[in-house]
Amino acid sequence: MPFRVDKKDGKYVLYNLTKKEYTKSSFKTKASAISAAKNFIKFREKVDAKVIGNKVMPMTTKKTLTKKQLDTLAKHKEHHTAKHMTIMKKEMMNGKTFKQAHDIAMKKHGT
Repeated sequence: MPFRVDKKDGKYVLYNLTKKEYTKSSFKTKASAISAAKNFIKFREKVDAKVIGNKVMPMTTKKTLTKKQLDTLAKHKEHHTAKHMTIMKKEMMNGKTFKQAHDIAMKKHGT
């Protein structure tokens, strides 16, 4: 259930890209419209949402990592704990890059 945020008559409204119709709600700010769209997606689809331009899309998770990602993690494993590596793998499965996953793992657990 992806949404597009449109401005109509000075207010922000959500356009449901699946149903091809506007929702009944209107919002004063774009940020509040995006927040509402994320909440709609989280409630209906039980997944987080991401913002791409003026669209709010459900996040998809990867089923597996690529061979290159697995090789890079194997080399990286020498320098970090099992918990650090588990956090990194989980984040990469959720679509984060290696660097983003590493930064998150460092903040959550450290080495």
